[in-house]
Parts: sequence; C-alpha cells; structure tokens
Amino acid sequence: MPSLGGSEPLMHRMVKYLALASSMNKKDAKSSASGILYVEPTILKLLIIWLSDCPSAVQCFLDSPPHLTYLLELISNPTSTVCIRGLAAVLLGECVNYNKCCDSGKDAFSIVDHEFNMNASLVTPALLWK
Repeated sequence: MPSLGGSEPLMHRMVKYLALASSMNKKDAKSSASGILYVEPTILKLLIIWLSDCPSAVQCFLDSPPHLTYLLELISNPTSTVCIRGLAAVLLGECVNYNKCCDSGKDAFSIVDHEFNMNASLVTPALLWK
C-alpha cells in the first residue's frame, strides 16, 4: 500500500495546512471564494480544542519552534482578520498556560518574551487592540 505522506505528527501537518490556508486567503483576497475563508479559523479552533488542558499536546506543538513563530506572526499581522488574530492569541495563551517544560528558553513564555521583548502577559491585548 502506498504511503500517504511522511511520518510527521498530525499536529505538525495541521499547522502546515493552516499556513497554506493563510497564504491562499492572501492570494485570493479579492475573489469571492468564501469556502476557503473558513479553513483558517476552523484549523485554529481545532488546535485550540486539541491543546486545551493537555500539556503533552502543547509540548508536541512547541517541539517545532516555527509553530510558535508562525503563531506570533498571525497575531501581529495587520492584514489578518480580528477573528484569526484572536484565535491565534487564544492558542498562544494555551501554550503559555499549559506548557510544563521547565527548560530555560524552551517554554512558550520565554520565547514570546524574547520575540516581542516585552512581558508575554501584555502581548495579546496590546496586539489585538491596535
């Protein structure tokens, strides 16, 4: 039986699909293809439910540093909708809240703090209310 893809975890594929949907939304911004507009928030909602109260899922999400960087880009992107930015902020909050990794520099709080050079508890409200 042929393989359907690599052996990467499903969560990593979902983030790839999220990035793909985001790039398609930007490319088709002027078209009336409304079906694609629901993909990005749906994947974000799925990830929010998946990571909710599950430190092992959060750890899997954080095992790939580009995931957190991409999340920060979604939040700070002025062309993203308020809905997308808000859902990305909730997902980031779950990473900070449910992360049980104590390694210095590997926890979501220190990465966000380093990335924005400010306190992570102020990141999401400051960016959402621009």
